[in-house]
Amino acid sequence: MHQHIVRILSLSILILLINFTNLFAGDKIEELFLRSDYPSVIEEASRILSQDKTSPNLDKVYFYLGLSNMKLGNFAEARNDFNIILREFPNSKLKERVNLSIADLYFLEENYPEAKNYYDNLAKDTNSNILSLIYYKLAQTNMKLGKWQLAKEYLEKLKNEFPLSFETSLAKNINVYDEFFTVQVGSFIDADKARNLSDEIKSAGLDSYIVINQLQDKTFYRVRVGKFASLKEAKELEKSLTEKNYPTKIFP
Repeated sequence: MHQHIVRILSLSILILLINFTNLFAGDKIEELFLRSDYPSVIEEASRILSQDKTSPNLDKVYFYLGLSNMKLGNFAEARNDFNIILREFPNSKLKERVNLSIADLYFLEENYPEAKNYYDNLAKDTNSNILSLIYYKLAQTNMKLGKWQLAKEYLEKLKNEFPLSFETSLAKNINVYDEFFTVQVGSFIDADKARNLSDEIKSAGLDSYIVINQLQDKTFYRVRVGKFASLKEAKELEKSLTEKNYPTKIFP
């Protein structure tokens, strides 16, 4: 679970930190966060908040506290930290980033409709300096909801409006043209291992197949099971495979 959280958050936090470098320069909390020492961030933030209730930078302290709780999987605590900023610092320059982080929380909790609501609201600001990231997130979220056409439209907007962005380069690995959900149970560099696993699953009466992906100079053989029109069906299969001790991940 922790590795999954790190993968989901890494893009958002990378973009946010690029934008926040000047805002947080010199802060001990920033240094701890950049070292990925999230428990120490929480400890330092708690110390500051218990001693100083008047600092003009407390919204930034709460923000790093929220990000660190997200990294550690403490979703309820993270949401509380972000909501404090929205409630007590209504004019904070971090408001857009806070709402993006709340959207990411809903995405991590697999509450994709609510995540979409937040991302949609953020996308209304066409002058946002993180609009490319928001488009990328909307493409991901609409895929999770099975809204394939909307996902394609956001990927096209990303490609057309931000052709040189980091998100556009990442989006090249997103396939929205196979309009179904599937469960991945393994990813291998060794093709024989992938075939053996696929045959094992087929022998249990399940529809297994192999997807070949080329990443840089390596070829990956990904074993997947089933093709479903709804996320609910994919989740039911995922649960069954997990109970049989297969490592699982739903795509898209």
